Amino acid sequence: MPFGIFFRILVLVMCTSAVSAYAASLSILKAVVVTLAASLLLQVTYFASLLFLCWWSGRAHSDHQRSTHSPPGQAAIQPQEHKQAETEHSNVLQLHPRRDHRLP
Repeated sequence: MPFGIFFRILVLVMCTSAVSAYAASLSILKAVVVTLAASLLLQVTYFASLLFLCWWSGRAHSDHQRSTHSPPGQAAIQPQEHKQAETEHSNVLQLHPRRDHRLP
């Protein structure tokens, strides 16, 4: 969640909790305490969600790297060889300086 959206939600929750706490208790002190507790809870939740997303993206990245490695006993295709293999099997006419291609 971007910080701008988080900040708007934080302000909305703080105002809502302040108004509802004051309406329930008719005490400004209790309203301030409840508002600060709600904002602290939201900030801790936001920080925990950022940590979770960092952990999740790191886990997904390591899973992706594990899946791209070739199984034991097989040689990994180098990127240059892989690109060449893709273009050789393409049905698009490829022009190479050393090869003489003629149109079919």
